[in-house]
Amino acid sequence: MKLIGITMRVDIHPDYGERRDALDQQWLVFIKACGLTPILIPNSPELMMTYLETFQFSGFVLTGGNSLVKYGGDVPERDEVDQYLIDWSIKNNKPILGVCRGMQSIQQAYGHCLDYVDGHVVKQQKILINGQESIVNSYHNLATKTCQLPLKYWAISDDGVIKAIKHQNEELYGIMWHPERTLPFDQRDIELFKKVFT
Repeated sequence: MKLIGITMRVDIHPDYGERRDALDQQWLVFIKACGLTPILIPNSPELMMTYLETFQFSGFVLTGGNSLVKYGGDVPERDEVDQYLIDWSIKNNKPILGVCRGMQSIQQAYGHCLDYVDGHVVKQQKILINGQESIVNSYHNLATKTCQLPLKYWAISDDGVIKAIKHQNEELYGIMWHPERTLPFDQRDIELFKKVFT
C-alpha cells in the first residue's frame, strides 16, 4: 500500500473567521483510481511534521486552490507547508507532483516569477504534451512563459504558457490542469500518477 500525502486548500469562513482545510472529494476517488492511498496533510506545519514522523509516505501531491502569498494569497501556512514538503521530499528522495497552485509552489521554490495571464480559465484547452496535441482543463490566472533549469517544461499552451514541468534531477513534477475535475478520469493522468508514485 503506497501512502500519498495530499495537501488541502484553506477556506476562510466569512462570518466565523474559521480557517478550514478542504479538499474536493473527487481527489480521493482519483487517487484510489491510481492504485494509491491518500493521507490528508493539514495546513499546520507542526502537525504536518508529526505526520511525516508517523506515516511512511511514498510521495506527495500539492493540490490547487489559494494563491501564493507573494501574489495576494492570505494563507501563509499553506505556503509554509508546501515549501517544507518540497524540501523534505528532496532530502528524503520522495516524489512530489504539484497540481495548479502546487506547480506554482515548485516554480516559486526555484525562483520563477509568475505573471497574470488571460484565457486560462476554461473547461477545455488544447495544449501540447510532449509535443502531442492534448485537451486539458485550465483554471488559473497566474503562470509563466519561461522555464529555467533545473526545471524543464514538457507541456505548453498555444500562447506559450508553461503547463507542465519536471526537475531535471529530482522527482519533482508539476501540471497546471486538474485531473480530479475530468470525468471520467483521463487515462493519461492516471498513468502519470502511477509513473510518478510507483
